[in-house]
Amino acid sequence: MRAYADGTVAYARRTLGVDLDYSEQSLDEVDRVLDAYAGGERIDPKELSPQDEEDVWTFCKMIGGYVGEVIARNLGGSWAVRSLAGGGETVVFECGTIQGRPPDAAWEAVTTRSQRMTSYYRTLLVAIGRGTRSESGTATQVSLPPLSTVPRRDPAR
Repeated sequence: MRAYADGTVAYARRTLGVDLDYSEQSLDEVDRVLDAYAGGERIDPKELSPQDEEDVWTFCKMIGGYVGEVIARNLGGSWAVRSLAGGGETVVFECGTIQGRPPDAAWEAVTTRSQRMTSYYRTLLVAIGRGTRSESGTATQVSLPPLSTVPRRDPAR
């Protein structure tokens, strides 16, 4: 997944002139890369040829790999291979007790346009207990700290 992440850095630089630095703040740029890839539109999987679908999945693995590496460098965590109930394997990202699939989140971002990678990351912040909760009647609000602009660490490759 780290190789996919490096592919995202090269792709962003080549296609948009954007330098991704694995900081939390760079996720805003990742959302721009997603928008540019999809032409600002939703990609309908039903309209994709098998080869086009494979190409979109490869792109989503790149984006997901990058997002996972941002999580690893800023919050901790690592990639793991897990067996599927019906056979086969899948790659997940584990951060504490939370497991996620950033490539699946990227797929949703380009096919439904209902998700942004920044919101995926911020949802993880809530799930791992970062931020301040306040309750007012039946509503709960979570205030999150601002995203940093500098990667906190570079895990061994």
